[in-house]
Amino acid sequence: MMVVFSWIGGIFLVLLTGILVYRVYINYQLKRLASEKVSSAVARKKLLFIKQREQEKHVQSLFAWGIGMTCFLFFLFYFTLTLQQKNHTLTNQLIQVNEEVLRLKTEQKQFIQQLPVMAYPEKGLSIETKQWKALLSTKDNRKLQGEMEQQLAQKLAPYLGLSTVVLSVDRAANQIDLSIQNEEREALNMKDVTSKIIKDFVKVGEVKTIHFQTVALTDEKIQPIGQWQYSRKDTEAFVLVSDAQ
Repeated sequence: MMVVFSWIGGIFLVLLTGILVYRVYINYQLKRLASEKVSSAVARKKLLFIKQREQEKHVQSLFAWGIGMTCFLFFLFYFTLTLQQKNHTLTNQLIQVNEEVLRLKTEQKQFIQQLPVMAYPEKGLSIETKQWKALLSTKDNRKLQGEMEQQLAQKLAPYLGLSTVVLSVDRAANQIDLSIQNEEREALNMKDVTSKIIKDFVKVGEVKTIHFQTVALTDEKIQPIGQWQYSRKDTEAFVLVSDAQ
């Protein structure tokens, strides 16, 4: 709609400007003829008649130009005001949607935190190895990386509670570092769970470092409770290199 109005307004202004330019040109020609000496009385009368008629056309053209500009400015103001009202309405709707999404996320988080954590399966979780290779081989991997982070967080949620997963991809070094953060939960033995999660990632050769962090929320502030970091070279078994509780 804005593009159409811009084109129509532009064409209208060009037409109005063309009328003004044409009238200025006619006025210039009349002045040039008036400055020349005309000996014939008939010619002088014709010139005077033409000049009077063109002056009337000048007035009519200016009047039409003024009405046209007034209409254009009116429609421009009306369209701008309407657009602002629509933008204001859409902004309010967007704010309401964001507030509703935030409320639902908060309720979902509270619901998940109220659920008891499950025991980590002895057989482990199915970790798709093809995705990790694709993550290193794809140049623009932001979409795939986001999907993998979300999938991992969902898989680990029943055993760690609400979790945040971050993947750090280093294509030059051909390796991926994994960071997992979860909130403190009662009856959750993090050291035992982390050791089981590590076993699932042994077969994922692209992952070289895994960092776990448990935090507690106090007065909307994040307080680290415990941190565990595992590392390895090539495809060897992971080794605990840092244990801070």
